[in-house]
Amino acid sequence: MSTYKAINLVKHLKGKPGPELFEVVEKTVPEPGDGEFLVKQTYMSKWRWRFVHCRG
Repeated sequence: MSTYKAINLVKHLKGKPGPELFEVVEKTVPEPGDGEFLVKQTYMSKWRWRFVHCRG
């Protein structure tokens, strides 16, 4: 089985962001069921939604 690294938010932001807000966990890639498929995410940004929302 394949594994992947998940970045979990462990605390909500109160002030300046830092590494203590996150934890990296290795997990097993689940097998897709009937009618399902896996998506590989290669980019993550916390602020992208804010940029899109402000621009309309």
